[in-house]
Formats: sequence, C-alpha cells, structure tokens
Amino acid sequence: MGKSNMNPWIIGVIIFAVAFFAVPSFHDSITDIFQSDSTSDAGGVCTAFDGTTMTIGPFSYKYSPGTSAATESANVYRVDGTNLIDLGSKNKTQTYETQPGDMFKIIYADSSSVFYGREADVTVPCAAAFETSTVDGGKYKLVANKTPTITVFNADDGLKNTETNNESLAANDAANMKMTVVYPSKGGWSPFGDTYISLLVNSTAITDVSLSSSDVTVTSADTPDFRQSDNSTTGFRFYTFKHSGIETENVKNVDYTITLESGSTDGMNNTFNIFFDDEDYYQDSDTGLPEFGVETEDDADVGHTTEVKQEVWLE
Repeated sequence: MGKSNMNPWIIGVIIFAVAFFAVPSFHDSITDIFQSDSTSDAGGVCTAFDGTTMTIGPFSYKYSPGTSAATESANVYRVDGTNLIDLGSKNKTQTYETQPGDMFKIIYADSSSVFYGREADVTVPCAAAFETSTVDGGKYKLVANKTPTITVFNADDGLKNTETNNESLAANDAANMKMTVVYPSKGGWSPFGDTYISLLVNSTAITDVSLSSSDVTVTSADTPDFRQSDNSTTGFRFYTFKHSGIETENVKNVDYTITLESGSTDGMNNTFNIFFDDEDYYQDSDTGLPEFGVETEDDADVGHTTEVKQEVWLE
C-alpha cells in the first residue's frame, strides 16, 4: 500500500490551533488583532469618518418598555473644555452633525410632566452615525413620576388619623405616630435625588418634631425656600427631613415614626401638615446651565406639580 502524505495546509492549521490554545501570548496577540478597531489608526484616532451623525434617543419607559416615550425631549449641551454650550431642547428625532470624539451632556426628559430627567454624558464614537441610547449607559431608560400616598396613624389607638378620629396630645406630652407612605410600582419619587419631608406645626403647641424610619435613612434638612414662602403664617414652624429618593418596580411601602412633643399648651384643636417634595433637573435662567435640586435659583419648586400633602388632626 502506498504511503499518503498529509496536506501542508492541514498541518499548518493544526499547528496554529495548538499554538492558539496552548500559548497565552500567541492567543492574546491574535485576539487583539480581531478585536482592534479597524477604523482607527495606531494612535486610536478615528480615520475612517470625517463626520458622524448623532441622533438623540430613542427614549424608553423603564419598567414598561412597551409604553411609548416618543413625545419626550432632551436638552443638549456640547462640552467645550470646562464649558457647556447650550444647543437647546430637542425631540428624540433630532440629529446633529458631529465629529468622532466630540462630547455632549444631555438631559433626557428635561421638561417632562411624566418622567424624571436623566443626565447622560455622551462621547461620539468612531462611526458614520449612532443613536445616543447606544452609548449612554442605559440613561435613556426614563423613570416615571409616581405620586406617593400618605397615611398617618394615631399613637392612642393605632387607627388611621382623620378629622373625626384625632390624636390626643396633652400639655408637656409626647406622641409617636406611625406614618406609612406607599410608593406605586413602575416608577419613583425623586429617584435620582432626595425626598424632602417637611412638617408644618403650630410652634406654640408643638415644641419639637423628629422623624425616623427603619426602612430608609432619614436626616435633618433645610426647608426649601419655596415651601416656607408658600406657608409663612405667623406662629407656625417647619421641621424638614430628607432621605434618598425611591425608585421601584413593585409597590413599595415605607414606614416612618413621627415624634411630637408639646409644650405648656396642649395640642387640642390643632392640625399640622406634611409635605413631600422631590428633586429634578432644571435649567438655570441666569446661566442657561443644567442644575439639579428641589428648587431653582429663583426659589421656584422643581419636580412634579402634583402636591403630596397630608393633614394630621390633634385634640
């Protein structure tokens, strides 16, 4: 029987395969070749495209992708060193002619009544065209504003506090009232900032107020100026607290304890109000730059217009 000769190509493939899997340095070198950006030169500079079309968005409703967010807009800023150049508020179909490597700061849902704003830092890739949602780290997924509901329970009987079922508070007394706040599903309340909780009480009848929770970390906070100016009645005082905002896919209950202390005057026939305020993005009217907070530079309320307020009755 004649002796067969192995094809040199087959021998070469076998040698390559053995080296690829057995020699780490060879494996890495070959992998780098195929993973390298063929559109860039050796210094990482994009050479294949002299311009890139950037399209804003598209946006998506986080937790409910099937629900359209097509009507939302975004405020676009070009990053120029340490400066931001305002390019205006644009909808999701707006395109810009840019250069690879250009940088932008984009505030998605900048003036939305449905979603909270989200800040995205975008660097233009080496491509002929791209959508910002592909390079923004998921910021295009917008979180809907969901209004929480507040229920306060009496310390006396554990029942819901109402106008006809009051909390008793004698002179030089104290009461620990439970407050339960229900945050609806598929959204949030101040998800990228803090939730501000302000209690407005009769400063003669109530001498001290504290707020605590085992579900969230509560700290003291400054009362927003707009809240004070809206409720500037003589003889009343604000006590304000804050904790990290809430974002949740499912309904979330958060329990708090409100501790009230009365002075020499009892709390009879008094009420106090609880306000919840959120933080969001806004554009500074003086500088034109994006800012984030609970109120603007002119002490106007930032966030969503639905007021979250609960009155509590004492006797």
